[in-house]
Amino acid sequence: MTFVQWVEYHTRSIIFVALALAVAGAFAVTSLPVGLFPQVAFPRVQVSLDSIGYFNGQTFDNTWMLPAGCMTVERIWERWSQGSPNQNSFVPMTPAPFGLPPVPQGNRMGCWEMRQNAIWMPGAMVPVDLRIRCRITFPDYLNPDTIDFTSTYIPILDCQNAVNAKMVVMYAKRFAPEQYPMAVQEDERFMGKLRLAIVRQQQNTEYQRAPFGEEAVADFSASWMAL
Repeated sequence: MTFVQWVEYHTRSIIFVALALAVAGAFAVTSLPVGLFPQVAFPRVQVSLDSIGYFNGQTFDNTWMLPAGCMTVERIWERWSQGSPNQNSFVPMTPAPFGLPPVPQGNRMGCWEMRQNAIWMPGAMVPVDLRIRCRITFPDYLNPDTIDFTSTYIPILDCQNAVNAKMVVMYAKRFAPEQYPMAVQEDERFMGKLRLAIVRQQQNTEYQRAPFGEEAVADFSASWMAL
């Protein structure tokens, strides 16, 4: 039997196999990935830094931590730890007020978010150094008998007039009672200006969620549950 005769004898079988392969190819076109790389879900491992220590996604390390009394974090920079410090300059990180994006880890962290009194970051594949600018609260109690006023630092920006007004109130109360009402009035005026400056500074950043405090996070979750 020649090849032509064999084809004529198995015509129906050949047509059936061809149609089956065509259907399978059409299904494969709609299901197989068309990009160079397959679609994968990148891992969302996040690291954090707070007053307790550094969390690398699995364990805590208290070697690095936020300074005691850290109230708000304003800006963060990062650089590679390897090499000379002069070669690797600090690069500003981008704040993420609407939450960290699900990005793959690379050579830099890139962004940061303040959540539950901790700085959360995407993490990096290589060690990096962080430089943080933050506001620190004043200690709760200071003994005036042991304070050296020539070297004491008050970590509150633009508070000179408010501090001077407080000192004038104390002086007037003891040595010039007739000036005491005016001193109190000036003290209230400067303290009001200082409060307004702090509020305006906090309003410069738009947050989707409350950045500090477990109570605010609980209220935020409750509002979502009510929807």
